[in-house]
Amino acid sequence: RTQAYDPRDRTRYRTATATEGVAWSEIYTFAGRPLSGITPVIPMYDSAGELEGVLAADITLNQLSRFLQNLDIGKSGQAFIVEHSGHLVASSSLETPLVAAEVESVRRTATQSHNDKIRQTAQFLRDYFGRLDHMQSPRQLVADFDGAQHVVQIVPIQAGQGLDWIMVVAIPLSEFMEQVQANARSTLMLCGLAIAVVIGSTIGITYWITKPVFILNDAAQAIAAGELKQDININCVSEINRLAQSFNYMAGQLQSSFSALASANQTLELQVAERTHQLERLAMTDSLTQVLNRRGFNMAVADIWQEHIEHRQPITLMMLDIDYFKAYNDCYGHVGGDECLQTITAVLRPLVKGFRGVLGRYGGEEFVIALPSRALSAALAAAEALQQTVREAAIAHGKSPFGIVTVSIGITSQIPQANSTPTSFIERADLALYRAKSQGRNQIVIST
Repeated sequence: RTQAYDPRDRTRYRTATATEGVAWSEIYTFAGRPLSGITPVIPMYDSAGELEGVLAADITLNQLSRFLQNLDIGKSGQAFIVEHSGHLVASSSLETPLVAAEVESVRRTATQSHNDKIRQTAQFLRDYFGRLDHMQSPRQLVADFDGAQHVVQIVPIQAGQGLDWIMVVAIPLSEFMEQVQANARSTLMLCGLAIAVVIGSTIGITYWITKPVFILNDAAQAIAAGELKQDININCVSEINRLAQSFNYMAGQLQSSFSALASANQTLELQVAERTHQLERLAMTDSLTQVLNRRGFNMAVADIWQEHIEHRQPITLMMLDIDYFKAYNDCYGHVGGDECLQTITAVLRPLVKGFRGVLGRYGGEEFVIALPSRALSAALAAAEALQQTVREAAIAHGKSPFGIVTVSIGITSQIPQANSTPTSFIERADLALYRAKSQGRNQIVIST
């Protein structure tokens, strides 16, 4: 039976219109097919700000599973992605994330996986963390299951609105040791070869040294027996010299081989370290403004937080929002909005550096600044300087009652305690920013 199909009733359409920006839908089951997927969406508006449509691209969870299957994760390693709820998104075992039921298919949790390694890894993580939503930063653990030790790598995946997953890779520790053992065997073989060469050379040298003694002994016995005419011809020195030269050449070749192998290993290690550093830096940097993204800023604040717990010094946090930025985008277009964000970043960066602070783009038109070892009084002066500098930049804004681009700022300050976390600290700054915007914008509000 043909059913009426209205795309406006679908999850992806509702997600796009609700967020008014790039977002990811929730995982849903496709209409008419026993497949699950997720869709990145973006609403399309005309020049008057009216919704014209939604641009969406469907991605099936099976596609993600095939991507994981093609990863190089050893002979028996497994990779899988889960939501914080524990539901399976995709796995390298190509296991379907749906469980057939009488009425409709339901989502499978990772602990219900048919793959032993995935199921045991998920159970280990649940036992270790209690809840999967506690895993907010990359971790590497060692777990015992299947009668062997496994290295478990955990990497949170956060890509904007609506996408907050966890990728897990489990590889037997023995596979990491294969290359080490192979190198050890090669080293032993080379050492054995070197020892054999040394022994052979020693025997040869001993022979060439003792041979003249035997010749002299035979000659002496012959003379004692009455054979007085003896012609002794010994060229011992030149033979020993030639043997020493051959041995030195052989030793030089072995040394060159070992040096080349060590140099190649060192070069490879440097390349891997450099590539890892580049990937980590890209993962923590906002591509548009080239300052820390939300993940990078949270990690930086966590480090500052721990340091200030030890020294009992205050941290001040400023949450900054560009006023009427949606109207700015509607008026000047998204390209103009991007240029505005880059200009604001260029204005903020030297001031924040002068205050020895940390600058990050927390999302959209929202920036966040951490000022280590700064009390509220000093932070208020810094906020006023930031606000004044933005006004002096005189970025035209035809849709703002101020005529130019202005910013609202929320401030909070705290001496970190051992039983506290940066999360509530950031939430207080965000609440202060909300109050500044609700009071008419272009305001500074302090939350104590």
